[in-house]
Amino acid sequence: MNVYLLDTHIISETRRPERINTNVEKWLSKTDSGALYTSAISTMELERGVLRMERKDDKQGRILRAWLRSTVKPIEKAACRHWNVTGISLARYKKSLRTVVTRVRHLLCRYRG
Repeated sequence: MNVYLLDTHIISETRRPERINTNVEKWLSKTDSGALYTSAISTMELERGVLRMERKDDKQGRILRAWLRSTVKPIEKAACRHWNVTGISLARYKKSLRTVVTRVRHLLCRYRG
């Protein structure tokens, strides 16, 4: 039996059946749902998207939050929420973190030399 790891875009595509890509719809209709899987990364990306929408547009954020609650198991959501809160708080330091990583890489290259 084939199994498929769904990308975040495919999962998002299913949220609005009236606008779903016809090729995605056809493929999903002929694929056994028991063979469809998602990764923790996709779950985290979905949670991050909902968090961003909640900040940008409260009404749309509530719609997406309700959809995500009905789609993702609670234990996964809790872990992803924690990861995203940490990720968002670190986002403002992104440039500084890149600089540190670049310097460490440079030092390692010189040291190994």
